[in-house]
Amino acid sequence: MAEAKAETPDPIELAVDEAIAICDGDIRGALRASLVANSFLAAEVERLTNAVSFGFTRGKTVAGSRRERKARPVARNILWRPS
Repeated sequence: MAEAKAETPDPIELAVDEAIAICDGDIRGALRASLVANSFLAAEVERLTNAVSFGFTRGKTVAGSRRERKARPVARNILWRPS
């Protein structure tokens, strides 16, 4: 009376199968597409990390310290200036 457990498919395996199917069974093509997508996403993360202000993240960014970032132009209409 013991029923076999219905195994849920692994989402990673489903994604791999889908990527290979999109590339008409070409595994190298699927890997190439994944690497290109990963490179794009890494560049996007770097761009967004650099766009976030140092004060907003309180210095907790992974991209680098404040000194490593390029200097940004300072707004001319600052109401408060540190002494």
